[in-house]
Amino acid sequence: MKQQIILALAFTLAFTSCQKKATIDPNNEAEITHIDFTGAKEADDVSIFYDYIEDVKLIKLETNENCFIQYISSVIITDDRIFVLDESYTNNQIMVFDKEGKWIATSRRGNGPGEIVHAFDITYDKQKDRLVVSQPCWLTYFDKDLHYIKNYEPKYEFQCIVFNNDEILLKADDDELNEFLNENAGNSFIVTDTAFNFKYAALPIYRPMTTLSHPLKVLNNAVDIVADKCDTVYRYADNKVSPKFVFDYNDKVSTELEGYCFAKMNETSDILLANINNGYKNKMLYGLYNKKSGNCVSCIVSFEYISNNFPIFTFVIFPYTYNDYFITSTMSDFLQQQKKELMPFLSEEDKAMLRDMTEDDNPMIVLFKYKDF
Repeated sequence: MKQQIILALAFTLAFTSCQKKATIDPNNEAEITHIDFTGAKEADDVSIFYDYIEDVKLIKLETNENCFIQYISSVIITDDRIFVLDESYTNNQIMVFDKEGKWIATSRRGNGPGEIVHAFDITYDKQKDRLVVSQPCWLTYFDKDLHYIKNYEPKYEFQCIVFNNDEILLKADDDELNEFLNENAGNSFIVTDTAFNFKYAALPIYRPMTTLSHPLKVLNNAVDIVADKCDTVYRYADNKVSPKFVFDYNDKVSTELEGYCFAKMNETSDILLANINNGYKNKMLYGLYNKKSGNCVSCIVSFEYISNNFPIFTFVIFPYTYNDYFITSTMSDFLQQQKKELMPFLSEEDKAMLRDMTEDDNPMIVLFKYKDF
């Protein structure tokens, strides 16, 4: 573990720019929080996690000829809209619903202005109240009702993008695609101003990229960065990047084929949720961490159990949260499998909604919140 901490710190470099330079004390380990999952035991199920759920809310998305969803790959919920990205091969499009799930608009397929060729990510610019859709060669901007604003072709290749106050944060793609960054090429985290003018770069690309985790999470104007296939989450705040969380767990190695490999992390203001997989042994470690108390709960289950049971917190957890709720989605038959466990948390209205749901309906949006522990 000491070597891994040293490695994480060694790769925590100061941002470099011809205009600005942000610094960090590489010897300051006091700000690093270790999250201890070493006590995780193998279990036949993950029912223990239901003991930590405080609330579950369901949102039924309207189904009609204009919005038939095949696969939800991302969801963003604002105060008055729900944005859904269906990234399926035959149905790649964006859909907008109101907060009750009533359909408002669906994007058009094509390569003209305001049309979608292939959307691989969505994000929301809160300052300007607009949706930004990432496509292979450009960004497409829409207002909250999916009215087209503009296309923009950034000069940076990236996996995902986040708008945070007066900055744009990018998780970069392969360093060879960003060679024009000169001495800053090879970094996986790029910061620009709102016009995409380069400001900073950090976190060298020293491992293969992982597509299992959305790498940028904005919380209270700070940004947590999921590093590539390692045990460390970095934080960008006050013009510096520093290690924030280090996950401790058994059988930790550098490659997925040999042991557990960090796969996914998401967080609310108080709770951090981590899924750490071992593809070689077909097992997954699920862990919760309470940031206020420092308490952890974790267990290890088989992929076979997950695929056959689909508890809500083992679904695809989308990178965005809403208030203190995590967000996922699922089809009616999967929810029916968890009906017994879910019923105690649902309102009477949501119970009726679940009973009336059919296999022809669009997937249900599920919001779930953990209690203090």
